[in-house]
Amino acid sequence: MKYTEIDYIVDNKILDDKRIYDAFEPLIISNIKNYYDKADIFRQLVDEGKTEIMYAILDYDKSKKVPFNSYLKTRLKYFYLNKNRFKKDYSLNAQMEDGEEFIETLSSNEDIAGEFEEKLEIKKLYQNVKKLPEKQRQIIYENFLREKSAKQICSEYNIKQSTFYNTRRKALENLRNMY
Repeated sequence: MKYTEIDYIVDNKILDDKRIYDAFEPLIISNIKNYYDKADIFRQLVDEGKTEIMYAILDYDKSKKVPFNSYLKTRLKYFYLNKNRFKKDYSLNAQMEDGEEFIETLSSNEDIAGEFEEKLEIKKLYQNVKKLPEKQRQIIYENFLREKSAKQICSEYNIKQSTFYNTRRKALENLRNMY
């Protein structure tokens, strides 16, 4: 539908032209999705939105220099927000039809306590690695954290493989002793 047709309908307060309701139905649906949370009465909400368009046509004041489309968009937004302001808050402890609490139906494979303990262990390990002598710290960092091979580390630091393995072994011993 063209803007000129919309302006004609609005200026002449024509309420029985179905084209304007069809033209703004996507706007109604968008507002329902954004500002209302009850999908079970969707068709009813669309019909109420069309009724609101009728009231918008009747109430529209062209002298305020606001395009009808903008006026309608704002009006529909607040119409659905206002309808939704008394929505019911749900509790996870609320009982469902079978008497079971909703929270009991939620399952999770997450081990929050285990993850917390693991993070504490990692933090402690990191602090202990920082206490190692410089060469041991570098070997542990490069080998385990940056996942570099012995060959790569030996090449970068210009050391023999036997030196690498001895230094790593000593670093791991030192870390075990810190626990």
